[in-house]
Amino acid sequence: MNKATILVVEDERIVARDIQNTLQKAGYTVAAVVATGMQAVAKAAEVRPDLVLMDIVVPGEIDGIEAARRIRRQQEVPIVYLTANGDRAILERSKETEPIAFIRKPYEELELLTTIEISLHRYRTQEQRTQAAVQSSEARYHELFESARDGIAITDLDCLHLRCNQAYLELLHCAGMADLPRCLVDVTAPSFRNLESQIIREQTLGRGYSDEYEKECLCIDGARVNVSARSWLRRDEQGRPAGFWLMVRDITERKAADQRVLEYQVKLQTLMKDLAVAEERERQRIACDIHDRISQTLAACQMRLAAMVQTSESPMVIKETAVVSRLIEQTIRDTSSLIFELSPPMLHQLGLGPALEWFGEKLHEQHGIPVEVSGSPLPEPIAGDQRAALFRAACELMNNAAKHSRARSITVSLTWPAAMVRIEVRDDGRGFTPSESLWRRRDAGGFGLFHIRERLRAWGGSLQIESRPGAGTCAVMMVPQVSGETQI
Repeated sequence: MNKATILVVEDERIVARDIQNTLQKAGYTVAAVVATGMQAVAKAAEVRPDLVLMDIVVPGEIDGIEAARRIRRQQEVPIVYLTANGDRAILERSKETEPIAFIRKPYEELELLTTIEISLHRYRTQEQRTQAAVQSSEARYHELFESARDGIAITDLDCLHLRCNQAYLELLHCAGMADLPRCLVDVTAPSFRNLESQIIREQTLGRGYSDEYEKECLCIDGARVNVSARSWLRRDEQGRPAGFWLMVRDITERKAADQRVLEYQVKLQTLMKDLAVAEERERQRIACDIHDRISQTLAACQMRLAAMVQTSESPMVIKETAVVSRLIEQTIRDTSSLIFELSPPMLHQLGLGPALEWFGEKLHEQHGIPVEVSGSPLPEPIAGDQRAALFRAACELMNNAAKHSRARSITVSLTWPAAMVRIEVRDDGRGFTPSESLWRRRDAGGFGLFHIRERLRAWGGSLQIESRPGAGTCAVMMVPQVSGETQI
């Protein structure tokens, strides 16, 4: 095998000359013999030996252990210590430099040569294994890099492309690296360049990585691809910033799916709105039929019975007629109540505020809970369909408060801020957790909130719930005002 180059660090001249002669006779090259730690550091940097034979106790500013530490910082080289001192503390301190062997003074020539030979063999074997492991790791890295389905690019600090995988090239419709634009900014759509620059500057350079963000990539054929991207900071061997890793994923299909979902949501909201309008109009039609046909017929029956009582002389007929008249009168009252429940006439004749006051009085009669309704004057008309939808939603909130909150009072506020309709329903009841209640069954009050929110969303509005257990509930509906011909 080829003999190695050895640097000898020994301050005793006789011992140093003896070591040099022994090594040279064995075929080794003695690069230099130095007497101090500082000389050892300088000479090691100059000759870059295969092994350093280091005396631990040497004169000068630093001892052999510190000299070995500094040499190891500069280069990977095995250290064999020479020592006549068996002090435990010195030996423990020397371990920090990861020496490959120790030789105790005085030593035998055979011991010296055997230790050096074994140390060199062990170091070379270890180095070969390390190189093999590195090559294997690089092969696995290359395989993962090239087989990744997401596009991966490596850039310098100026965002100039250094390397990329096949997926990155395919994403940009490039046949090879020669087709790839030089700079990252050239493959980013102009409208996204400022955003990406800000993310790299503030996140990637600031903390070492970025959050996921979306942008459009410019392909070399002019096509545009929607991608999600993330970047990481690369560092060199000294830990200094060296560039960036960029990972991009084609989200064209996802964006298309999102758009389809959005379109479906718009269609569903439109259908929900149309269904609510159709339901309200059907309520009005049924209420009108009951009023114009059934109520009128009952009233005519009651009048005929009254006439029969006046013309009849039979006590039995008079008595039975009175009973039937009272039944008809009760039926007329029930019919009138049903008409109000289906479609309160005052909602269309007097407006939203009076209709809410009527419903509040009804709740008070049914549950014994006082309901206070307040509102500001309406600046302009509101469409009848929207008025009916808001009334139904507000009634649902008031019903929930009366049935489930165990409230002592309920207040309803109707205002008109900036072309919006705002209805607030507040109670002092037991409260709940809104995020949980939205998904409960309707009989628990939760599905009603979900239904209200979706109904308002169909009108471009929203429902905000503020509540917590033991602290009451405040529900606020906000809807853009839709003008109509009928003044509420």
